[in-house]
Amino acid sequence: TLFTGVTSIIAQGLVDRVKHASQEDAFSQVFHAILDPVLCPPCRDDTLKARRRMSSSTSSTQQRWAKRWEALVPSLRRLMHEYPVEFASCVPQLDLVSLASYQHDCVSVAVHHLLHLIPHAPASSSIIPSLVQLVLRSILHLHPVTLRDDLLHRLYTFLQDLPFQSSSCAPIALAAITACLVDHKNRSSSWEALALLVQVTCAVFQDVALDVASSWFDQFQSASDSSDPLRLLTGFCAHTSFVDASTVSAFVTILRTHPTHDPPASLFAVLYIATHRNLPLSNCSLDMWKDQGLAQLPPALVAHVLSTYCDLSAYEVMQHMHYLGMESTTDAMWMDALVPFAAPPIHLRALELVRFHRIPPLPALRVPWTAGATPSTTPVNHHLHPDVLRHVFSFLSCKRLCRVASVCRAFYDTSLDPWLWQQLSTKLGVNTCTHPPTFVHDWKAIYQERYVHVRRLRRAGKAKTWVLCDQCSCAHISKTPLQAERHHLRAHRPKRPRKLVAGNAKDADPRRDEYSEDDEGGERSPSHLDRQKSRIGARCHTANGGARVSVRDQISDLNTKCCKHHDMLREMEERQKADKALVVRLVDELEKKVAQDLFVMQTSHDKALKAANEEIDRLSKCLNVQRGTVTTLQEQCVSLHKHLHQVEDDVQTLATEVLGD
Repeated sequence: TLFTGVTSIIAQGLVDRVKHASQEDAFSQVFHAILDPVLCPPCRDDTLKARRRMSSSTSSTQQRWAKRWEALVPSLRRLMHEYPVEFASCVPQLDLVSLASYQHDCVSVAVHHLLHLIPHAPASSSIIPSLVQLVLRSILHLHPVTLRDDLLHRLYTFLQDLPFQSSSCAPIALAAITACLVDHKNRSSSWEALALLVQVTCAVFQDVALDVASSWFDQFQSASDSSDPLRLLTGFCAHTSFVDASTVSAFVTILRTHPTHDPPASLFAVLYIATHRNLPLSNCSLDMWKDQGLAQLPPALVAHVLSTYCDLSAYEVMQHMHYLGMESTTDAMWMDALVPFAAPPIHLRALELVRFHRIPPLPALRVPWTAGATPSTTPVNHHLHPDVLRHVFSFLSCKRLCRVASVCRAFYDTSLDPWLWQQLSTKLGVNTCTHPPTFVHDWKAIYQERYVHVRRLRRAGKAKTWVLCDQCSCAHISKTPLQAERHHLRAHRPKRPRKLVAGNAKDADPRRDEYSEDDEGGERSPSHLDRQKSRIGARCHTANGGARVSVRDQISDLNTKCCKHHDMLREMEERQKADKALVVRLVDELEKKVAQDLFVMQTSHDKALKAANEEIDRLSKCLNVQRGTVTTLQEQCVSLHKHLHQVEDDVQTLATEVLGD
């Protein structure tokens, strides 16, 4: 069988003998006689000889096996079309797993040619499901990583070309692949192979993802032992993006609201999928999960969920973890054992195919969780005396003390002590108090007000030059010591009682008398007496004899000041109107400019999007043309092979005639 022409002639002769054979198992004998040289491993002695002879020529071995398959493929196609039922019954008897122990390259070539028999198989027969199950079974049960990686890449290439080779066979092949993925037994021993096979298939056909997920969900709902379908569905929804977020959210809602056979497993699936797909969990609280087996989940996942969805601090998370009885873990690879799709695949070519749809595991869940010390249940303020706490507080800065008083619950009662705030106010310069002893001060408000003023002075760089009043109820700021002294005299100097002169008679006060030397000794006229009693236009005297301004002059001065104030208010109003008009004009200009820029950006974006769509259409047309060219070249290659076989037959006939002569 080293010569392809002889191999093809022998195989065609065996196919012709099936028609005239009288035995019932004639087809089975012919089928295995054709495929045994390329599928059945030889005996041990022949294997050792072949390995010793061909250990350094792997490429030549692969070429030899490819030539054998090319010679046998026409005979297999005849068997498929002439005996479809018998061919479908004999395909499951083939074994590619045992062939892998002899030669890896043989399995790759065999899978390649078996896959390319599918487009030529009759669509009405069961040959396509049989061939698909044979190939997928070999991929799932083969352990060498390099061989599995090569087979997955060959399957991916075949699935891409299948709709262009035969449109009628593509739905049947996809249905067979879906059935094989869903009904696969012994899943736990081949998690990685099954996960990669699902991802490679869904990367080509997006509709398969929803079919596989719905089938696993039906198995999870119907089966009593539903751990494997639920684990597969959890990994598929959490670590791949083939299923949209709305469908995943609906699945999570069903797991939360409907009772299941295994509540801890359902809770694990809900939390694991929600953390990896960033799904919101409504009405999420710790009390809702306490009775559902939260303590049976991995500690790293529980700690991450408590801090993310329950909005708990690190202290509260540690406290709840101790309440649930969580202990430290040293295993950081628990996800690889529980979730099928979590482990990063070491198949380089397959990983390159599915990298765009893969969601990596969270790094926080891969870190071993360590339980801290048991949180104390006794408040801190019960361990120390209040006087000791106040002494400790006196060493804190103002900023840290305010933070402790507003945040720390243990120090809340102690922070309400007014004596503490009185001491702190003394640090900020409150040294004088003129209130009676029975007056109640709000020292906390006083401290807050003075601290705000001190902080503003520090930020402005005036803390060393400007002076803050030292009175308990005053926060006046003076720029110079002279201003501080004047403020103290004006605002905080004790008021003295005024000495009032009884009555309103000016004659009783000799300092208020107005007379001249001419009138001395003579009687005063009544008009003079009336003018003397009138205070308007008369001079006023102070108690110590100093002259004061008349009331008429004071009224005129006040009138002048009022006019000035009115003018100032009018100017301020006009200035405010001008500023308001300017602001409105600037806002209108800014709005027009932003609208114009937005229109320009939108126009450019639409043009770029239109150009990109046109380029995509052009590339799609070019791709279709190239695919048609490739199909034409394949047909030409097939015709050339036929002519080559015919030429070989003619040469063989001619050689027979020459040797016979």
